[in-house]
Amino acid sequence: MAIPSAILGLDLGSFCGWAEIDAKGGRVQSGHWRLGTGRARWGNFRGFLGDRVAAAVFEAGAENVVVCHESVDFQMFKGRKGQSDKGSWAAVYYGLRAHVGAITLQHSVACYGARPNTWKKIAVGKGNASKPLYIAAANERYGLDLDMKVKGNEDEAAALGVAYACYIELGGEQRPITGEQVTL
Repeated sequence: MAIPSAILGLDLGSFCGWAEIDAKGGRVQSGHWRLGTGRARWGNFRGFLGDRVAAAVFEAGAENVVVCHESVDFQMFKGRKGQSDKGSWAAVYYGLRAHVGAITLQHSVACYGARPNTWKKIAVGKGNASKPLYIAAANERYGLDLDMKVKGNEDEAAALGVAYACYIELGGEQRPITGEQVTL
């Protein structure tokens, strides 16, 4: 199987990290979307992701586009520290995940989920890598200057890790890729 020419990685949440890898040219764009709260969150996400996927399909064709997201199950939400209402956090995650499925079906593109320990093992070399480790790995691999103290940067680094893991799993060569940081 040929490596898709556009791989879009997502870290789903209220600050949604995204990373787009063009596997043919080795180009990366990444950033995070501030989705807001309430009903606006869903519309914002559909708009952001729909536009990103449509642009990739326009440039590369649907058969050459893949969307990858971090895939967690409900059991993982039980132990989240610092979350006062874990049920609402899970509802946000699964709501966004449903929109990913709808958008990928609409545009006829492939969609994959990557478990956190899997993408961290591929992208960082350690399945239980902490946030500082995968932010440092993203900075090193893509020549970025993401700071953990800046809201959204951790989400962007996670999306870069998910996209890179998908790229490797689909047969890409392990090599550094230069990057461009964009925040919308």
